[in-house]
Amino acid sequence: MKPVIILGTGGHAKVVLELALLSGLQIKGFSVPELGINKASGEFPVIGTDEDVLQLDPTSCYLVNGLGSVSSLERRYDVYNKFSERGFSFLTLTHPSAIVSNNARLGEGVQIMAGAVVQTGTTVGCNTIINTKASVDHDCSIGAHVHIAPGVTISGGVKIEKCVHIGTSAVIIQGLTIGEGALVGAGSLILRNVKPRQKVFGVPARVVKNMRDWRKILVKPECTVREVIEIIDRESLQIALVVDERLYLFGTVTDGDVRRALLANIDLNEPVSKIMNSKPIVLKEKARQDHILRVMRENSIHQIPILDSQGRVVDLELLENSLL
Repeated sequence: MKPVIILGTGGHAKVVLELALLSGLQIKGFSVPELGINKASGEFPVIGTDEDVLQLDPTSCYLVNGLGSVSSLERRYDVYNKFSERGFSFLTLTHPSAIVSNNARLGEGVQIMAGAVVQTGTTVGCNTIINTKASVDHDCSIGAHVHIAPGVTISGGVKIEKCVHIGTSAVIIQGLTIGEGALVGAGSLILRNVKPRQKVFGVPARVVKNMRDWRKILVKPECTVREVIEIIDRESLQIALVVDERLYLFGTVTDGDVRRALLANIDLNEPVSKIMNSKPIVLKEKARQDHILRVMRENSIHQIPILDSQGRVVDLELLENSLL
């Protein structure tokens, strides 16, 4: 059999290394995103970067996706697509202690971890993880690029669309649908359908409601600094969005912008356009939840306005909800 390269060197890579060895595979080594990252240990070396692997003949080896999804599914999704588009093949791995029905169908690159159960009639899309001791009952449809975390219980006939994260020990009753890009918080009990890109949490689970009042922080450019300070204080979202009557975004004003204005002795009766950030970080609607979280972390921000294709405000994402 062709040698196997594991993409990544973190915690999930260690788990799939053990899984690959238990499957009797020949391990060539690990790859890393960039030089200087070397977490591999034992007898298997880091053989180069992901770009180095891309220079190989795609038919000369198999790949295993060693990226997990503790903070984001996006990198795992991107790595899988990048290598697949170049003609590389990902192995589907099943731990010897897992129970997988002969009538279940597993896509390319699926990883079934120790103690997991996948019952008859279930299909699992490419690059999906069914983690330790998760249970997926009969006739479920699990989409591509999904992470079903350890201890999750999914009853029969459930449909989970692509790019969904189901948190540790969550329970989903029979016959429900979890929409694309949704996030189910750890320990949640799901009793009704979850819409695409919703975040739900609790027992029973509820939709996180932090976006319900975002229209209350919309202000016009001619509003005074004093008026905007009062709105930010009253609504407790630490931000105001400066828009016109059609909701086109002109800029944002955060607690930090207000503090800087006060230190500069700005007249509070000046229009808010004098202190707003006219080039805020924004994202387009339908952005995946894991991408939103990554952008927030990389830029050390707590709020991101979401715009439609015309540049109009349609939502506001908050860091506290992206962490569920």
